[in-house]
Amino acid sequence: RALEHAINQEEIVQVLYRGEAVPTPGTMYPGSPCYWEESEDVYPFDLEKGKALLAEAGWTDTDGDGWVDKDGEKMELLLVNAFIEDLGPMIQAQLAELGVDASIDLVSGPIQLERAIEGDFHTILQSMRYADPGVIDMLYNSKNLGPGGWSWTRYKDPELDALLDESAVTVDPEKRCELIVEAQKIIHDQALMLPLYGSQANAVMRDNVRGVDFGSRPNVDFWLYDAYVEE
Repeated sequence: RALEHAINQEEIVQVLYRGEAVPTPGTMYPGSPCYWEESEDVYPFDLEKGKALLAEAGWTDTDGDGWVDKDGEKMELLLVNAFIEDLGPMIQAQLAELGVDASIDLVSGPIQLERAIEGDFHTILQSMRYADPGVIDMLYNSKNLGPGGWSWTRYKDPELDALLDESAVTVDPEKRCELIVEAQKIIHDQALMLPLYGSQANAVMRDNVRGVDFGSRPNVDFWLYDAYVEE
């Protein structure tokens, strides 16, 4: 929770993407169906709040070297990154403002997957890239931990799993969203993720082009099956 308050998403968006991205303080992308809007108020950027939470847990800078410690041990975190090279140092710098010493392992995609399944990390970068809200079932249902699975948090909660299991087989959109919102509340309360930013998918076309569909993965899929040019 302290780390959540230390991440300045607006700075990431402006510095790394020159404003061509979106702060995403919630579990899901703000434009996604079933997005829990109140999540934006849970962990606002607030370094002093983050330091206070660490202090409550016994982590303070006792020797004045800029790093928090507890029982003589400095807080050190390992960040595994297989995505954007410049992102790691920026997170590292922001956590340093909190007094947390983060080191970065920049690895290839296959190595990242091995580290994720083995649990060989403290934090690991993961990209959702799905517009469909069912993606949180992939990422947070404990049944999806294992080779080929994406539940890298290793978190197991029968209540969360039950919500996600039910949402996966619920056809009614309103009921499905209710279940997914409840799941987001648990994910946020337990601080299972450290939201960073949301990338945007932009397409430029003439105003007489119709039927273009970005699909469920806007940064990856681009469907033209039903596309046509209106005369």
